[in-house]
Amino acid sequence: MEHGPRRGQARLAAYLAEADKAGLLQVPDPASAAESFFAMIHGNLFMERLMFPQQAIDPARIEAFVTAAVGIYLSGISQHPA
Repeated sequence: MEHGPRRGQARLAAYLAEADKAGLLQVPDPASAAESFFAMIHGNLFMERLMFPQQAIDPARIEAFVTAAVGIYLSGISQHPA
């Protein structure tokens, strides 16, 4: 966990903290926001890959999933009001 997910979460949290400080995003709790993002991307596709590693997943399906997850996530950490 320390060399993978937590490291990525820490990097994302640092980025989000800087974006909040610069007034680009509203992220009152960057660590929680980073953890939430990582939780979002571990959806059904991730579980399918773990359970059925021999089965390929259509790249278009992966792209659609990631696009939706990022869109939902960014809606939650919207820009500061002008």
